[in-house]
Amino acid sequence: MTGIRRMLHRIPKWVRILADLLLAALLFLVSYAARGGPRFGEVARFRQAEKANLVGPSVILDKMYVQGDWIPTHYQRLLIGDTGDEILFYTTVNGRGSTDMDGALIRREKTDGILLTPLPGGLDEPVYGSPDPLIIPLFLFVDDPAAVQAKVSLKLLSDVEITYSQVRGKGGAGETEGWKREKYFLFRLPIRPENWNDLDGDDIQHAIVRTNQRYSKTRVEIPATIRLYDGEGRLIETRDYVIRSRVAESAEE
Repeated sequence: MTGIRRMLHRIPKWVRILADLLLAALLFLVSYAARGGPRFGEVARFRQAEKANLVGPSVILDKMYVQGDWIPTHYQRLLIGDTGDEILFYTTVNGRGSTDMDGALIRREKTDGILLTPLPGGLDEPVYGSPDPLIIPLFLFVDDPAAVQAKVSLKLLSDVEITYSQVRGKGGAGETEGWKREKYFLFRLPIRPENWNDLDGDDIQHAIVRTNQRYSKTRVEIPATIRLYDGEGRLIETRDYVIRSRVAESAEE
């Protein structure tokens, strides 16, 4: 024991300090991962969820933090995979807290190479304390690599259409360069907090959200028109599409 002490004393002080700092950093990382740190092992957990659901392995399209104004979420991290026939959404929760969206795998099937769907989520919950508009993310996955631009027209109950346009790989209005996505289109549908908090409202925004809720039992179908364009602005395809809830898809099958 005395020999060990002598050997340690021969080590320069700055080396001992550096070793202590590295050990402290390692302990912090281990502790953070144990508390559910989002980037530690999330791909491994996703692959385990794929095996449990007898799907995959998929091509991972994106891993992202869910933005604070996105609804509905109940989670902080979203991983998106593509099996070819389906899009897989895998959601995780940071920290010690947990919800039914922690480790949830949501499968949505493409129709002839196209899927139009909102962000997956739990049941509607009101959002208080935010005067700014909330955002309903609407994802459009298109297998055709020639489709560079997309226009999506949503048909409302009053026969009025709202059209959103985006170039693949570029964020929508108000987004920054850091938001570029190359594998899909991401539209941002605004909704005022007071309208969202009216959970009994029969508006198009709530109907869209309910098409991709994990436990929703609502049979929802929203007609849409998708127009795809190439890099020169030439129309490739016009598709009459129906955004269906999971219950509606099951009933159709």
